[in-house]
Amino acid sequence: MNLNRKQIPNFAAAVQTAQYALAGYFLIGHLGWFFVGSMGALVSLAMAYAASQYADMPERRKGASLVALIGIMLLSPILVGTATWLHLTDIANPIWRGVVSLAWGALPDAAVVLSGFAAGKGLFDQGKQKKRTAKQKGSSKSKGKTTAKQTSRAKTMSEQVECKWGCGLVDTKGAVNAHSRFCVNNPANLFEKAANKK
Repeated sequence: MNLNRKQIPNFAAAVQTAQYALAGYFLIGHLGWFFVGSMGALVSLAMAYAASQYADMPERRKGASLVALIGIMLLSPILVGTATWLHLTDIANPIWRGVVSLAWGALPDAAVVLSGFAAGKGLFDQGKQKKRTAKQKGSSKSKGKTTAKQTSRAKTMSEQVECKWGCGLVDTKGAVNAHSRFCVNNPANLFEKAANKK
């Protein structure tokens, strides 16, 4: 099985979305599955995107992006951790219960960010890159066709031909075509000479 590293942030975001949906259910009941789960999907994908684009961001935006990313990473476990704390009543020790709740909320966030950093810019730009590659291939093909046409035309123009008026000149097709208008054996030129003699 080949694991594509680009898919790990998406998988981590899906896990965190499920965490949010479960936390929403614990906190507000059946409506929480949808509303808090939807918020989880938004938060998780935003974190994955921000982490994957961070290295290529302009310097003036890196600071604000990092602050926002850290803020989400702090607030997100509070929501999930609180729901977990309220639900894990079987754990009698409050310290151990708090540690489990915090880890439950923090680990998927950390996984989303870490895998987003590792995936890099290509996480969300794969489709664009494929389109660019296809366009480049197409343009290369068209260039190849143009070059072939130009080569064929140049070859035709360089072939040696004889003047059609029978003056004995042998040269390239382009040169003979230019000469034929002024050739002394050209009937149009002969007619003009005869008219001038009169």
